[in-house]
Amino acid sequence: MHPDDRPYWSHRYALAFESREPFTVEYRLRRADGEYRWMLETGAPRCLPDGTFAGFVGSCVDITARKEAEQDRQLLKTVTHAIVTSTDFHAALQIALQKVCEATQWEFGEAWVPNLEKTVMECSPAWYSKTDRLVEFRRQSETFTFPPGVGLPGRVWVSKRTEWHQDVSLETTTYLRAEAAMAAGLKATLGIPLLANDAVIAILVFYMFEARQEDQRLIDLIAASTELGLFIQRKQAEEETQKSLAKEQELNRFKSNFIANISHELRTPLTSVLGLSTVLLQQHFGALNTKQEQYLSLIHSSGDHLLNLINDLLDLAKIEAGKQELNKVAVDVVELCQSAIEMVEVRAIEKQQVISLTLPVAIESVVVDKQRIVQILLNYLSNAVKFTPEGGTITINTRLASGLELAHHTLPPAATDTASIESAPEADFLVLEVSDTGIGIAEDNQHLLFQSFQQLDVDSDRKYEGSGLGLSLTKQLAELHGGRVSFASTLGRGSTFSVWLPL
Repeated sequence: MHPDDRPYWSHRYALAFESREPFTVEYRLRRADGEYRWMLETGAPRCLPDGTFAGFVGSCVDITARKEAEQDRQLLKTVTHAIVTSTDFHAALQIALQKVCEATQWEFGEAWVPNLEKTVMECSPAWYSKTDRLVEFRRQSETFTFPPGVGLPGRVWVSKRTEWHQDVSLETTTYLRAEAAMAAGLKATLGIPLLANDAVIAILVFYMFEARQEDQRLIDLIAASTELGLFIQRKQAEEETQKSLAKEQELNRFKSNFIANISHELRTPLTSVLGLSTVLLQQHFGALNTKQEQYLSLIHSSGDHLLNLINDLLDLAKIEAGKQELNKVAVDVVELCQSAIEMVEVRAIEKQQVISLTLPVAIESVVVDKQRIVQILLNYLSNAVKFTPEGGTITINTRLASGLELAHHTLPPAATDTASIESAPEADFLVLEVSDTGIGIAEDNQHLLFQSFQQLDVDSDRKYEGSGLGLSLTKQLAELHGGRVSFASTLGRGSTFSVWLPL
């Protein structure tokens, strides 16, 4: 009997004889050839005709295959759980190496992974050893790379099959690190490919201190535990995604800082241009002829347009950097809408357009940042004036709506987040809608709405001017208020753009 099993076996027998009840016990017996086999012994109490307890009658069955299968399943379960909960790709490899070594007789395990160019196998940071004797061997491993077909990692990389060597310290021609293995006392080695979608994502190499002939059961055991390539590949993909996200965030920060800095630098001279052109237009320094007034007006309007673009860029940069603050106060709804109308009324009159305001709901005020909501309405109204032919009508309408209704409105695909709204259908919104009788937007172009720097080619004969920032800024300002934006448009029949403000 295996020495480790004797205490358990003795305890179970003592309990059985004391209770005189049926029993089962598992233990390992050594055969004549030295191999231990798992046995399942069962016993049932036996009594003489007069009722005297005479002992047990039972049987022993070899259950080695079942025990090995249980061990294999437990190893797979342990390794799978450990990999799934690991932090990254190399941590997952580290856990796989450790669990395999702990469950088998291998003393040392290391991983080799393809480099980015897929030209050589490089030593992964992941490795495991049961002893400190192999630290120097590990250090030497880190200096090696293996091209396809060269060395143990290179051959397994190409063949995608396991490779066993009884004693690599004697194989100076096929094993490139034979001298280092001999110095470390390593003998048997096993290389196993880790596959995901038929591609080698890593190679696990194990070593032990004794020479050993190939053990198919041991190969199957480790190979089974390494059929977790898809789990480890998922960790690799997660790690790459996190790196990409961190890089994207860093680039966004750089972009926001750049935009903010350059915008500040441009605003100062532009303010001077606008101020001086205003003074000249007011003829404080003498009368202007027609050409001079025309050119100065062009300078002033171009400067004003550029300043508005810079202000939009600054607002976007602040929002993306999380530095945009809102000055929320109770604002009169009529005053809010009229402020926006006044800013575009002159342009609307020039095109013989009519702008009307309807207030069917009895809400007098709403708590918002007035400047920002006027900015949203002004953007909607400016677009309506721009894309509505002469003689058309533009309307601002106000109404109340629930969050459940918002969930069923047309929203920008990238900005739609209706899950939280649907869970709170009682949340009410004040909806400000700007409708026009303009040219409308083709369905193929509607997915571009509310994206930064997107200008819609709404007419085959001409391209309307614009920075492509207005609607993007509108969406982000609405979301800063805890609201949303939505739209509905039909080509040739006009559009309605809305901002939903939470009450």
